[in-house]
Amino acid sequence: MVKSYEKIISDLFRSKDKGNVISLKVKGIEKAILTCVNEVKANRIIVLNPVSVYGAPLEENVFHLEDIENLRVYSARYSDPVYVRIRELKNNIDEIRRSLRW
Repeated sequence: MVKSYEKIISDLFRSKDKGNVISLKVKGIEKAILTCVNEVKANRIIVLNPVSVYGAPLEENVFHLEDIENLRVYSARYSDPVYVRIRELKNNIDEIRRSLRW
């Protein structure tokens, strides 16, 4: 089932206003993106948080509304302490990997 334009915009603004985590399937990107919305410009350009819920940097974080194939809003907040801690741990692991000299 394809969501209507109004429902997609509503979901994007819900994520932006409340910080809800969203899952986006975007044209040309194989995996779904799990993050939150930072900004919606002119109801067409979506700026996502540049870091996924799990701490991985996004290759691209600005998309056109037309590029969204599927969108799901979760009740979880991006600022939830569990997700914040996961991102902190991932960053610590990345720093340890960089400091190792093989």
